[in-house]
Amino acid sequence: MLLPLPLFALSPAAQEFMVISKQLEPVQCEKRKLRRQIALAEAEQRDADVRALRKKFAGLDADAKTARLEKRLAEL
Repeated sequence: MLLPLPLFALSPAAQEFMVISKQLEPVQCEKRKLRRQIALAEAEQRDADVRALRKKFAGLDADAKTARLEKRLAEL
């Protein structure tokens, strides 16, 4: 009896893509949330909040581990 194994159905590159995507999911969700908050703060003309949110967003981008994973994800 042969059972299909989904793990072996994916190429190594696809498996790596899924692993990296899973690792980056919390960061991507945080970035998405910050983008919404920045847009709302800009619409409401809350300049101090916009600066603080952009600084927090830049901090997420500056993280070396995140940047390395995002670069590898783009290569795949």
